Amino acid sequence: MPTTLTETQSYQDLVTDLKELILSGQKSAVSAVNEIKVTTYWKMGQRMTRLRELADPTQASQLTTQLGEDLQLDQTVLYRILQFHRFWPKRIPRVEGYGQLSWAHYVELLSVKDPKQRDFYLKTSAQEEWSRDTLRKAIQKDYYHLHKIPKLPPGRKTLERATDPLNIYKAVVERVVDGDTLLVRIDLGFEVWINQRLRLRGINTSEQVKHGVKTKKTPDRADQAKAFVEDKLNGIPFVVIKTYKTDMYGRYVADVFYHPTLKEKEKVYAKGFFLNAQLLAEGLADPE
Repeated sequence: MPTTLTETQSYQDLVTDLKELILSGQKSAVSAVNEIKVTTYWKMGQRMTRLRELADPTQASQLTTQLGEDLQLDQTVLYRILQFHRFWPKRIPRVEGYGQLSWAHYVELLSVKDPKQRDFYLKTSAQEEWSRDTLRKAIQKDYYHLHKIPKLPPGRKTLERATDPLNIYKAVVERVVDGDTLLVRIDLGFEVWINQRLRLRGINTSEQVKHGVKTKKTPDRADQAKAFVEDKLNGIPFVVIKTYKTDMYGRYVADVFYHPTLKEKEKVYAKGFFLNAQLLAEGLADPE
C-alpha cells in the first residue's frame, strides 16, 4: 500500500516547522504588546508629571483622583505610572542585548527604593530571564545582599565548597531544629522520599536546648543562629544537600545549598548559597 503524503517525513518536518512558526509568532505578538504597554505608560507618566509640576500644590494631589475617574483607570495604576516615570525620568530602562521587561516586572521593581539595588534587579532579571514571580521572590529574599560574598574578619575561618557531584540530593526542609540541625525530606529518586535529621558539616552553633533543658550559655547566639537559618530558608521550595556520613547520633552530616531563583538541582549545587559557610561568615557558628 503506497505511503500517503501525511505519513511522509516531509510532512512531519512541515508540522514541526509550522509549530515553531506559530510559537515564534505568539512570542513576538506578546513582546510587541508589552513594548507598546510599557512605552504608553512611560509617556503617560511624563505628561502627568508635567501637569503636576505646573499645577498649584494644593490641587496636584487631586489630579490622580480626577484622572482615574475620567480615564476609568484604577488610581493604583496611575500612581504606579507616575512612580515609573519618576524612577526613570529620562528614558525607559533597558538592558542592552536583552529583551524588554514586562510591565509586571516594572511593578515589582517599583517596590525597591534604593536606586542601586533597583538597577541590580533590573539587569539581573533581564539577563537571567526571570519571570515576574521569580523577580518578586528575589526581592523578598533580599537577593541583592544575599548574592554578595561576605568579607570575613581577619582570622575567621570558612569552609571550602565541594565541587564533586557525588551524594547530591534534593530535599525539602520540614523544620529548623537549631542553627546547625535540620529536619528534611530527601528525594532519593524514583519517587522515593525519606525523612532525615541533618547536621551541618564543619560547624557548631550554640545549643538552645541540652538534655531537654534550655541552655543558659550564649542563648542569644543560639536564637540568632536558628533565626538566621529560618530566614534564609523561608519560602525556599527546596535545598540541595551533599551528604558525607552519619554522626554518632545517626544524623547525616551534610552541606546545604539554597537559592531563591534557581530551580534545577545541579545549578543550585553549583551556584547556590552555602548555608554552612554563611553561618561561619556571620559569626553565628564556630568551626568544628
